[in-house]
Amino acid sequence: MTVTGDRLRALRQNLGISQEEVAKKLGISRPAYVNYEQGKSQPVRKLKELATLFDVTTDYILGKDDEKVFEPPATLFKDPKVRRAVEKARNNPQLQTLLCVSSSLNEDELDSLLTLAEHYAKRHNMT
Repeated sequence: MTVTGDRLRALRQNLGISQEEVAKKLGISRPAYVNYEQGKSQPVRKLKELATLFDVTTDYILGKDDEKVFEPPATLFKDPKVRRAVEKARNNPQLQTLLCVSSSLNEDELDSLLTLAEHYAKRHNMT
């Protein structure tokens, strides 16, 4: 095992998704992704995509940094109202996972997602 492999496995498991699902999102085969987790190969060409998928920094995946917070650039969210909603999520630890949502969501969709997440967090005593 490697730090990169261990971190990829843990990040994937934290999201509750399979190796097959990660591979599909990356556009690679499952065996190719398994090689990343087993430390048989490094995700050089897919590193940025993995960081975006798991909402962490590339340095975190590579084991160069223990801080895994990912700050999406403001330009990723073109609509200023969506940027404000993203800031709301960024400042709430229970909602930070939502930052990996697509930049194509409109304000209403993101608002609905945030409302649902807040409701879920309250219902499960996460706030």
